[in-house]
Amino acid sequence: MSDNMKMKMDTTLISLYSLFDIDKNGILKTDEVTASLCILCKGSVASKIKFGMRIFSSTDTKDDLKIKRSELRNFLHFIFKLSLETGNEIMLDYPIEKLTTDVSKACFVFNGIEDLDNGEVRFDQVMKWMNKQSSLGV
Repeated sequence: MSDNMKMKMDTTLISLYSLFDIDKNGILKTDEVTASLCILCKGSVASKIKFGMRIFSSTDTKDDLKIKRSELRNFLHFIFKLSLETGNEIMLDYPIEKLTTDVSKACFVFNGIEDLDNGEVRFDQVMKWMNKQSSLGV
């Protein structure tokens, strides 16, 4: 491999590392790596969401994948932050914290979960909500 190619690869890796380091502290934490993998890796949207929910959830079990609203909000924060870093200037005017709060709340309300602070939404409920949003063109 030529020195020029190595330099180009080094520059690309540094750029990716910087992009994935969402809080810009120089360290890639589990949540940053998870969100990055959800965006970059091949696979269906459902499998990426399932992977993210498993990492961010404190209450899932082998048989029942579920996540609290605060955890869903954190997962969405990283996904939106990474997505917005690469463009989509239309959404840059909308604060990410408000976006994640509104989106996670909409998912819980859609699924009839009244306790927004302590309730949990299951994977199948998240997918049902996402499919509904997709069919509406949202």
